[in-house]
Amino acid sequence: MSAGENPNMQALQDPARQLPPADLFLAPKVAAAADYVGRMQAQAGHFFAHAYDTVCDRSVSWFQGVRGRSQRLKEENPVALLGGIAGTAFAVGVAVRIWRSSR
Repeated sequence: MSAGENPNMQALQDPARQLPPADLFLAPKVAAAADYVGRMQAQAGHFFAHAYDTVCDRSVSWFQGVRGRSQRLKEENPVALLGGIAGTAFAVGVAVRIWRSSR
């Protein structure tokens, strides 16, 4: 079936139903403002993409450093590590007990 046989499909478009050209559609000041907003949006997108990549890289390197230091501490001073964990658990337990008694 071709467009000529179907009355709903027009082979030639009606010019009265088409949108006007873009230069006639927007005032020059509006077009300039839209262009400026579009450029600022693109710059902001690039800025935040770069910031996201930087934060990801720095967090990965920070976690790798923490992991390396904790493994070195575990291998060199295991008793000090256990003492630190026990002291922290004791302090948290005392703080929780005081908090619950005041409520």
